Parts: sequence; C-alpha cells; structure tokens
Amino acid sequence: MFGNQTNARYLIRDPEMPGSSRRILRGILCGAGSRAGLQKALGLSPGTISEQIAGMVRAGLLVEAAAPSNASRGRPRIGLQAHPRTFAAAGLDFGSGHLRGGLFSADGQVLGWLEISRVWNHAEEALGAAKLMLPRLLAALPLGTPLLGLGIADPGMVETGSGRSLGAVHIPGWQDFRLADVMTVCGPRVVVRPSAQMKGLAEMLHGGLRGVRNGVFLDLGMGVGAALMLEGHVLGGHRGLAGEFGHVCVNPSGLDCTCGGRGCLETECSGRAIASAAAKARTDGTLLGNSLLLRGRSPDAQAVARAALAGDPLARKIYGRAGRMLGIALGGLINLLDPEYVIVGGGLSAAGDLLMDPAKEVLRSQALCASAGLPAIRFSPLSLTQVGALGAASSVMLNYLEAA
Repeated sequence: MFGNQTNARYLIRDPEMPGSSRRILRGILCGAGSRAGLQKALGLSPGTISEQIAGMVRAGLLVEAAAPSNASRGRPRIGLQAHPRTFAAAGLDFGSGHLRGGLFSADGQVLGWLEISRVWNHAEEALGAAKLMLPRLLAALPLGTPLLGLGIADPGMVETGSGRSLGAVHIPGWQDFRLADVMTVCGPRVVVRPSAQMKGLAEMLHGGLRGVRNGVFLDLGMGVGAALMLEGHVLGGHRGLAGEFGHVCVNPSGLDCTCGGRGCLETECSGRAIASAAAKARTDGTLLGNSLLLRGRSPDAQAVARAALAGDPLARKIYGRAGRMLGIALGGLINLLDPEYVIVGGGLSAAGDLLMDPAKEVLRSQALCASAGLPAIRFSPLSLTQVGALGAASSVMLNYLEAA
C-alpha cells in the first residue's frame, strides 16, 4: 500500500479494498459487466456474487445501470461498472513527434487531457516536458479520488525484469534508463510497457478486443508494432519484447531497416515507408506528368492516401504494395496464433481499404484458415490520440486490482 503522499490538489494512495472486491472490479474491467459474466469469470455462485455486488454498491465502489440490449421484450439486463470515483490513474504516451497525457477514472472516463506535438531532439527534452505536464494533468483529479499511479507507453523496447528502456530509434538518447526512476510525481506505482502493448491493452479493456479471448492489435503508424492477446492477456514475452511486428522480414533483398536488419515490414508498410516511396518516385522519373504526387512538397503518407482515393495510379500502387507486404506478415501471424479478431489502429489505419484490401487478398491465399473464414479484421473504435495513454492508465488499474 502506498504511503499517503499529498499536495494541494491530489492524494496518492491505494484505496482500502478487500481482495474479493478487487477481483470483481478486475472482472468488470476485463469485460464481465454483468452478474452472469462475473459468475462465469470468477467461478462463484449467483448468491455469492449478488451479496458481494450489493455490498460494493453500498460502499460506492460499483454502479448498476440498464445495459444496452437488442431484445424488445423481457426484463432489461443490468450492467455493472466501477464508480468513477473509486480510483483514477494517469497515463503517458511518448512518440517521436508527440507527448500525450491523460487522467482516467475507474470506468475509463477522461478526467484530464494534455498533449504536445513536437519532434524530440533528445530523450531529456521529452522527459522534461512530461515532468512539467504531469502536475497540470493531476490538477483535474476530483477531490478525494485516490490516484493509483502512472502508466507509460514507451516508444521503444522495455525489458520486463529490469524495467529498462532499451532504445527507441526515433528519439535520440532514449535508452538504458528506467522510466520508473525518472517519473516519480505519481508515486511508486509506475507501469511501463511498449506502446503497442499498451494500445492493445486499451483495445482489450475498452475497444475492439473487449470480450475476446484471443486477438491481435496492429499499430500501423510511422513505425509498426503489435499486441498479441492470448487467453485474455496481452503477451509480454520472456523479456517483455513481444510484438515487434514491424521487424518481421517480408523482403530479404529489400531496404535496410533502422533496427540493423533488412527488408523488415516497417521498411515496406509504415508512414515513413510510404512517404519514402513517394519521394523516390518524384526523383527517379516514375511519376507521370499529371500525378497528384508531383504537386507541392514531397507528400507524407496521408497525402499519398488522398491522391490514391482521388484515383492517382502511382499512389494506389504504393498503397497496394504496402498492403500486400502487410498481408504476408499478417498471414504468418494468423497461422501462428489463430486469433478471433485482428484490430487495426495507428495513423496508417486511416487509409482504410486502400491498405487492407490488398492485405486481405494475400491472406486469402496464405492464411491456412482462409478456407474456413479469416479472422474478423476491424479498424479500432478508439480515439487514435488517446488509445496509448488509456492503455497505460489501464495497466496501472490492473496492477492494483491483480495484487489482491
């Protein structure tokens, strides 16, 4: 249990709560939002569940409300959710061009939000901005609501055992330090995981993978990552490095990658790869005179997508190749894991079917399950900007609830 750390605006502490209540709150957070769901998830009798829920409602830990239903008759289903003031947690999402911070209540509501758009010259610059952001963010904490701690979506790789950030190639100097030692304003509970894993956790608890036991989240942006959800848990791997999907080799004779490899997926299907392909086409004479990609400055991935949607042949070709390369890598992942759902997020997901139609075409020929039907492939329903910080804050809540 935390010591009581206070300032003029907020209190950092663990709420006093029996283990049975923590297990129920964890079940609700993980998708068992009804009495029947909790009975199945926790293996408890209906009478025991009802008695515990009644006590938690009286204590102000739970809220009961009619849940949405498609049924036109019968008694409305009663849903359960954590009372928003049961506790709160903060989440930070570091990226090569941003810092996003959110304060979230126990039921996932946004209590406070701040973000900075900036290309970081060095890790110290990004960390300094975060230290200035957090006190401002925590000022939004409702009076009397316990703050559990801070979760951080790391822009690179994180070693689970030591908690060390091992490196983020797009932020100079981001390596060989422990974020838990640096970011202490929220108390001693600091949970750090790679960005894609945190986003996958947000999808599991609040988004497209809620209620799913086995699924994959793809984070397609300037880089590429993945979160692998197996039997209701986001896989960290032996050292915490699982999900480096962008460094699966799809073209052995392809371009050099920032990781030191060659032909990685990130060199073929990422925001940087698509912008690079368009820039190369502008300089090597590939573009036709009327191509939209010739207008203005060298286009980024969004500009290439707009050109493709407007019918530009080369822009469509660039996205077609990127999508096929994604399909090659994803086909191997599907054959290995047999997921029920694949959720696609990140900035590149805005290209939609431009990217996913060619990927699915490859999957239909390469995925072993194709004859019986591919896994459902959906775009993330969560906010592109908030998903990383939401997952980071949610990891703190799970850390507390699982300590029962």
